[in-house]
Amino acid sequence: MPIVGQTALVFLVPEAEAPLSRVASTFPQLVRPGLPAHVTVLAPWIPLDEVDQKALASCADLAASMPETTVSFNKIGMKPGFVYLDSDDAGSIVAICDATKRTWPYLPPYAGKHPDARPHITLALGDMRDG
Repeated sequence: MPIVGQTALVFLVPEAEAPLSRVASTFPQLVRPGLPAHVTVLAPWIPLDEVDQKALASCADLAASMPETTVSFNKIGMKPGFVYLDSDDAGSIVAICDATKRTWPYLPPYAGKHPDARPHITLALGDMRDG
């Protein structure tokens, strides 16, 4: 679950709000409240109290260097305690994540806990039998 003061770089995906809302209506304990449908680019990012004009300018420069992209998250993936929307064509987002890693090499994605994570949209975290 999110930690107060922790930041992340994400792409908001309004088109995925409907499936996220359906999960939340049935299993509210498995959806992070207040967090819209998104693809994580880098989390955790820098602490909130370190977000300054230089950090924001780095984000803007990174975003400006990336080509426009379209990705379809058209498959449901499941792992123990984790349900997500997956994509066969997320290569452009992988390229953005890789560029982000080069910009902040001292910040491993997911704090190094999931080194093989692919771009995805999380629908549920936890055990659905606990609801």
